[in-house]
Amino acid sequence: MFLVLPSDAVEILDYLALGKRIGETQLIYQEKYGELPDIEDLLDILEGKGFVKPLLPNQANRSYAVIQATFAPPTTKVAKVRYNFANFPQSLAQKLFSRPVLLGCAVLISLALLAIAFDPALIPSWEAYFFPENTTLMILVLTVLDCVILFLHEMAHLVAARALGVSCRMGISNRMWMLVAETDMTGIWGVPRNQRYLPFLAGTLLDMVSAAILILVFLAQKHAGLKDLLTAILPQVQAQAADLIIKHNYELTRVLPALRRTISVRYPSLTDIAAQKEQIRNYPADRAFRIIHGIIDLLTAWFKRSQNSRWVIVCDRYDFSGGLVMI
Repeated sequence: MFLVLPSDAVEILDYLALGKRIGETQLIYQEKYGELPDIEDLLDILEGKGFVKPLLPNQANRSYAVIQATFAPPTTKVAKVRYNFANFPQSLAQKLFSRPVLLGCAVLISLALLAIAFDPALIPSWEAYFFPENTTLMILVLTVLDCVILFLHEMAHLVAARALGVSCRMGISNRMWMLVAETDMTGIWGVPRNQRYLPFLAGTLLDMVSAAILILVFLAQKHAGLKDLLTAILPQVQAQAADLIIKHNYELTRVLPALRRTISVRYPSLTDIAAQKEQIRNYPADRAFRIIHGIIDLLTAWFKRSQNSRWVIVCDRYDFSGGLVMI
């Protein structure tokens, strides 16, 4: 195992190896860089990794050559790790984690929390974790998605650390049969403590933003227009009530024109089979009435059969409706 540290952190270790005390090294560093380093945290992490060992009281005056011997390699055998993205541009990282971007993330998360407070049903229930149909396919899809999410999570840590100028890299390895991605940003201990929080929390922040986007998308789908509503429920209706598709194929193909490729209309009207120029003359109001109330009948029949959830129908500008719409 080897360790990548920023040059100023290596400089701190050089001062300590020359026999200088922690307080003296902090003063030297502060005079040179204008900041007070957290040397104790740096030494704690190095000791945990096996790179340094504490000196016993009777070893305090040992020579520089003997002190160098305390930097011992680790004895634990670890899996081989292949590292990547060590040269991620710092300028791009700073743009990705700039204040406007972080503010946008905060806004998205806040809107998602408000949406959940407004509609708690947006949070998936335990049933969402079980797939009674296409189980193998769903497991494969979720495995691929899990790998993508894992990559983005670790990449967020790396980019946030690069935004601070810390040398870091992302590695892919395994723990027994499990695929593991890990971000090596050990150099973060060389920056002031108050700047470390964002790199440590960047992965969680990305997860929260992703969840917020999904929640807002679900909210938009639940409060969509007629076309979006029919598109959302159509696969379920086809699987569980195919007779309704056959009965209302005329209305469905008019609201969702893409269905004309797969669904043929059983009883087209004279308007539909007329020439293009003649269609505008043949009872457009009657056709509109037939489409609207056919869709209403379809939704009513499907609601009685499904009974899976409560429906809320919102009529926009209902006071401007005429005799065509009668519910």
